Amino acid sequence: MPLVGIPRNATGLVFGKAIQESIGVWAYVVGTGIHFLCAIAWGVLLAMIWPYFRRGGYEATLAALFYAVVAKG
Repeated sequence: MPLVGIPRNATGLVFGKAIQESIGVWAYVVGTGIHFLCAIAWGVLLAMIWPYFRRGGYEATLAALFYAVVAKG
C-alpha cells in the first residue's frame, strides 16, 4: 500500500469499510486524527511508567525501544 493510503485505511480499521467509503476524502483526516491520538496515548503511558525505569538507572532510549516492542506487540 502506498503511504498516502495509510490514514484512510486507519479509518476503515476503526470504523469499518462502509464508513470509510461513505465519508470520502474526510477518511484521510479522520485517519490522521486516529494516528495522532494513538501516538499521544502511547506517549502518555510511557511518561507514566518512566519514573520506574529512571530509578533503575535505565537510559531513556533503551527503555523506549523495549516499550515500543511490548506496546505494539
